[in-house]
Amino acid sequence: MADIIKVHFSYQEASRDVCLDLPSDTLFDDLTPMLYKNDYLIPQKPGFYYIVKNHLCGARQRLSDYIPDGVDTLDVQVFGMPQIMV
Repeated sequence: MADIIKVHFSYQEASRDVCLDLPSDTLFDDLTPMLYKNDYLIPQKPGFYYIVKNHLCGARQRLSDYIPDGVDTLDVQVFGMPQIMV
């Protein structure tokens, strides 16, 4: 697995998708501030959650937890966290 991977984010409320080159050991918990900084997400409470291959990703999991050997790209769907989930 590569140390740096290309991560493709899609969010249905955004006008565009975004791709970032990120270290494979990045925590999902760190993605939201990065996406705010890149003007991709508008801050909202209670926040966002991430899905990879129909799996809800835990905040303390790393991108590398979802990357099979030999793959250096990852597709991540972003969803606003509804109030009921909090």
